[in-house]
Amino acid sequence: MRSKALVKTRCQRCGREILTAANASFANRPWYRRFGGICASCLSDEEKSELSTEKVRETNLAARRFRIPGRIDWKSEKFPEDEEEVLRFMAQRYFYTKQFIAAATVMDEYPDLDVTEILRRLEEKGKIQALC
Repeated sequence: MRSKALVKTRCQRCGREILTAANASFANRPWYRRFGGICASCLSDEEKSELSTEKVRETNLAARRFRIPGRIDWKSEKFPEDEEEVLRFMAQRYFYTKQFIAAATVMDEYPDLDVTEILRRLEEKGKIQALC
């Protein structure tokens, strides 16, 4: 089981001591980069609403499953390194399990990458397809 350790830090706005997650998978999430170092009492109602919306959007994305709709010619097609790594992981996982890959699985495998952006780019290029 992975450790969900908390670390003490200071609110970026008021300086109050707060606890935040030490989990690296949070560090690259846009909402965490923006709000992770701010205590709840310093967030405006608008920011709280934005944070909630982002978390719901992320949860919806994490639940989405993807398939690879066509063959990929790994020798001739060129991908940025992060896209290729994620795409190879998805292809291998499907090959061995015959199950479509959830975004959450990819996020867990690559906590230091902006998986949301990588999946969006791969989907835009037609290399993966979300299942509705």
